This record gives sequence, structure tokens and C-alpha cells, in this order.
Amino acid sequence: MIDAPSLLSGPWPLAHSMIKGLGEFQNGFIHPFMTPVHVLALVTFGLWLSRLKPFEPAKEVGTFAASSALGLIAVLVFPRFTLPLLPLLLATMAVAGVISSGWREPRGIRLAGLAVAGALLGIESAPDFWLARADACKSAAGSWAALQVGLLCVSYYTSLLPDRKWASYGVRIIASWVIAIAVMVIAFLYRRAS
Repeated sequence: MIDAPSLLSGPWPLAHSMIKGLGEFQNGFIHPFMTPVHVLALVTFGLWLSRLKPFEPAKEVGTFAASSALGLIAVLVFPRFTLPLLPLLLATMAVAGVISSGWREPRGIRLAGLAVAGALLGIESAPDFWLARADACKSAAGSWAALQVGLLCVSYYTSLLPDRKWASYGVRIIASWVIAIAVMVIAFLYRRAS
């Protein structure tokens, strides 16, 4: 049995493992693609954004870009500020639930969800606090760019799917898999040591 305090005080994420030979920007850029929870979140929020008909995501992409920048700025100003993975996983699961249900949410809910997701991903993509200030800024800029690329690639290419039932079912099935994967990640993160 898992109790609520253990969920909220779970293991803290480590932001970056630098790869020798790459600069700070490049290390920051590959970080979201090397972190499974980030990939899961980017795929989910990209699928959610792709459901816009017609696909004109300027406001949504701007909201995500601004909130992810604010999350990264927050951790640059307060270098030891971190969050456990649980809020990001729960937000990802909630959006995956909306997608898999087929519910067409109002635009305001989508904008709020993307703002929360961007902020959580920005905070979660924090450069290591021991980096020099200029290096941390370069790493954060790389992470910010990668978050935008990841969201846009998934949303754009998924929006190109034909307007057919099978395509809609495929996206909904992927979203249901995201829920299952997120539950497994939470279980592994918060399992009790035996």
C-alpha cells in the first residue's frame, strides 16, 4: 500500500548527465529526448495539440513556449528548486485520459493544460545547479528548444493523419498506453525497498 506522504516525498529527479564532447546547449537539447518521462509527456501533449481542427496551434504553442521558459527561468533563479516526477506524470495521465475518452475540451482548458505542462517540463529540465551561470543558461536554452521541437513534431505529424475512424482510434489507443506506462513508472518510482 502506498501512502500519500511517500508519493509527495518520492525520489527527486536528476536533471542532466552531461555527455563528454558535447557543449552545454547540445547537452540541454538532447536531455528531453533522453528522459523517458519527458518523452512520454511530449508525445501526450503533442497528441492533444494535434486534435485541433483546423490545425492552427499558434496560441497553444505560444502558451507552452512561454510557460516552459518560465519554468526554466525559475530553476535558473532558484537553482536548487526541483519537483518530484509525480506532478508531471499525473498531468500526462490526465491529458491521456482526455484523449482516450474522445472528449473535445474547450480551448481554455487546453491552454491551461499546456501552460501547466510547459512549466512542469521546464522545471524538470533544470540544468545541474553546479554548472557555471553561463553554462546553465546555455543548457536551459537547449532544453527549451528541444521541448518546442518535440511538441511541434508530434503535434504536426499526428495532425496529418487522415480524418478517419481508424486514425482517431489509433491516437486514442496510444493515449491509453500512455496511462498504463505512467502508472508503471509511478509504481517503479515509489515502490518500497524490500
